[in-house]
Amino acid sequence: MPEGRLWSSIRTIPASLRALQYALVFITVYGWGYLMAGAVLTTLPVIAAYIYLQKYMVEGLTAGSVKG
Repeated sequence: MPEGRLWSSIRTIPASLRALQYALVFITVYGWGYLMAGAVLTTLPVIAAYIYLQKYMVEGLTAGSVKG
């Protein structure tokens, strides 16, 4: 595989979802189910990280707001 081709296939998640949306137009009239499934799978890691790190975020915000 040529080196330039490898880097052209790496995208961010929103760009990949947009490419999926354009690809689904040719497969079905509207591929909303596949697009929404991709959006949910994209947001799940962010939500899981927030739930896991919420305690530390609150501690940092309250420690930073104390004066003196």
